[in-house]
Amino acid sequence: MPVEFARLRDELVQLIESDRHLLIGAKALIQYTRPRFTQDTDYAVEQRVFRRVRKWFRDHADAVSFEDVGEALRCPPLAIDVVNATNHPVLLEVIRRENGLPSPEGLAAFKYVARTSLTRPRTERIQDFADFSRLVALDAFDIAKLTAYLVPPFDAQRDEVTRLIADIRAGRPVQI
Repeated sequence: MPVEFARLRDELVQLIESDRHLLIGAKALIQYTRPRFTQDTDYAVEQRVFRRVRKWFRDHADAVSFEDVGEALRCPPLAIDVVNATNHPVLLEVIRRENGLPSPEGLAAFKYVARTSLTRPRTERIQDFADFSRLVALDAFDIAKLTAYLVPPFDAQRDEVTRLIADIRAGRPVQI
């Protein structure tokens, strides 16, 4: 990464991490399970941070390109993606309870929601499911903590999630 991009990346990370945020994606997952290749760093943030990050990108548009896809900001040159957690009840619940590196249960809640999102490409949902499966298979994983993050309207899926985890742990086939 060129020196100027490294400086901009550090500045952006400092802005993101100066308030409520969660590290999500492969770089968070690697803290709990086996590593998988990734180049970018994914964050989830509350609305006020998301607005500041969007403004930062606009202020630096002459130096670095980015893609604003509404509830996510993607910056391939700096290898950073930022998701607005505010408009999704489960993501917001996790970010209200945790900060920085989420617990395996908090990360699994993100992965579960991502895996069920029909707006995500199928290949990404398959990876989300694989990540979810690795997290829930951890010895100390707390199913009750995960299901507590499933706030309305997702609370109706708590039994389904519990059965899904039981199937994963038992090695039974599951539908993605």
